[in-house]
Amino acid sequence: MTTPETERDSAPEEDEVTLSEIAQMLKELKELKEALKSQAETASQAREGGSEATRAQLAQESKDLLVLRQEILYNLLQKGPALPIELAAATLSLPEEIQPVLDMMQKEGVIEIRETGRGRLVTLTARGRDEARRTTSSSIAQQSSFR
Repeated sequence: MTTPETERDSAPEEDEVTLSEIAQMLKELKELKEALKSQAETASQAREGGSEATRAQLAQESKDLLVLRQEILYNLLQKGPALPIELAAATLSLPEEIQPVLDMMQKEGVIEIRETGRGRLVTLTARGRDEARRTTSSSIAQQSSFR
């Protein structure tokens, strides 16, 4: 016989992330990483006479954008909605450095940007919260594996 207590104990909490959701998030993160890598390679190939140093610089910039995206997600997950200037400060970036990343994230449906009396407020969408949790979980797992 089930009681309300046993039903509550056996039902997953809303904030719990299943293994399949984590796997899906990791897959999406890998796809994003590959897309950024591909973009960097395409940009370096498009430059005629581009040197190896130029290609390395573009690859590093792509990696930096991925890290910046993860930092923005983590910040919004931990601290809640923020102004772009607050996110720039939290990620040790300039506002003009994070704006293209915010624009991309908004187009992907990961964040929502709306005008308020304080300015443009950045908030995570449900998809963004899932990605932030996934990213945070995978970062923790990677850090643990390096110890």
